[in-house]
Amino acid sequence: MASLSAMAEESPEARASTQLCSQESCPTHILPDEMLLHIFSYLNLRDIHPASSTNRRWHELMEDNGLWKIYAERAHLLSPSRSVHTQDYKALIKEHCTPSLLPLRSSDETREVLAFGINVDGSVIVGRTSDRAYHDNYRAFRWTPEAGPISLGTLNNGYSSVAYATTADGSVVVGYALDGAEENKMKAFRWTAATGMVSLGALNGSKEGYAFARALSADGTVVVGYSPDGAQRNKFRAFQWKAETGMVSLSTLEGGKECNAFATNADGSILVGQSGYNNHKNRKIACCWDTEGEASSLGTLNAGERSCAWAISADGSVIVGESQDGAQENADRAFRWTAPEGMVSLGTLTGGTDSRARSTAQAVNHDGTVIGGQSSIGTPEGRLVAFRWTRAKGMESLEDYFNQRKLLPTNCTLTMVTAMTASGTVMVIQGKDHINERANNASWRAVVPRGDLF
Repeated sequence: MASLSAMAEESPEARASTQLCSQESCPTHILPDEMLLHIFSYLNLRDIHPASSTNRRWHELMEDNGLWKIYAERAHLLSPSRSVHTQDYKALIKEHCTPSLLPLRSSDETREVLAFGINVDGSVIVGRTSDRAYHDNYRAFRWTPEAGPISLGTLNNGYSSVAYATTADGSVVVGYALDGAEENKMKAFRWTAATGMVSLGALNGSKEGYAFARALSADGTVVVGYSPDGAQRNKFRAFQWKAETGMVSLSTLEGGKECNAFATNADGSILVGQSGYNNHKNRKIACCWDTEGEASSLGTLNAGERSCAWAISADGSVIVGESQDGAQENADRAFRWTAPEGMVSLGTLTGGTDSRARSTAQAVNHDGTVIGGQSSIGTPEGRLVAFRWTRAKGMESLEDYFNQRKLLPTNCTLTMVTAMTASGTVMVIQGKDHINERANNASWRAVVPRGDLF
């Protein structure tokens, strides 16, 4: 348990409890195993090591795999498929308490790999890679630890495809692809192992291309994105797709002409993105849509000119994105939005007061306690660095985090967090991998532990 206790320092309360229960007068010896296990199931991560060290009986009880499954469920580490199979749950939690940085390379390491989505427990990652066999055109891929990145193909032998998101269990993937049956127009797709890549069609009979599926509900029954709308003179409109309805156009904010949906919560009831407003041609602001498809503004930071919502927590309580900050000369700032607090700036890695720096939030865990994204260091022309934000520590450079642990190769840079698991401990990070003096786009599966995992 040393690696677990290292993640969470023993609290004074836990030390006092250990000292108390080490006395012969402690009455817990009369409790049956089942009752002690029930009590232990409420322990926090930081309390496990001192409790396990109390005496031999407690140590043996705390090796119970069913107890560790409860801990894994509390930590949101289980996907629907993995939770029904017997596995070593203590080892699973230990994995999430051990920093690691795994490159998502193809068999041909010179090929570029960019990852955009991850499932609930980090066992499936999706994105796109260049394909040497097809003139370096992009191919959507689905990655697993066992198989690596496997191509999902294209629509009707079209030129290219990109995968953006996957379900909680990793069985359904959505994205966009050039459709060989539609003159290689861009079409939103939904993929399963049984059906392969299937086009989601057109929005209100639009004959235009450029339809994008960007996210989906945890069970894959709801897909969201944006597409030209045949009923709106082919202006881009956010859509919600279900098997029984097909693509349904969503409203814009008042006076808006176009809107885009980029994410949804776990049950597909709240969508987030951006919308035009008040007849402005080029300005859009962050918004969310309810179950009726009606848009509501999330505003901007300090009356900034524009904003965009990129992600929403699984429980729907926290929305993240970027906004121009009117108090920082309209510099882009990552934000965290909640109904009680509204839109709050997360600052930048330089401290948040430098109007030349910028940041964006792209990913959030199940309840909004962990956020990931990108921040520049210094001027807008300066280097872009991936960050993790928590309320306790604020914005932290993930390059610094992995460099300090000697896990980041000297020829690699980490530029942006694009997705994370429900627990917030496993992230997809994009960056650059300088192989043979060539800077390739690259991605990593990163484990960044949390002391408050549960």
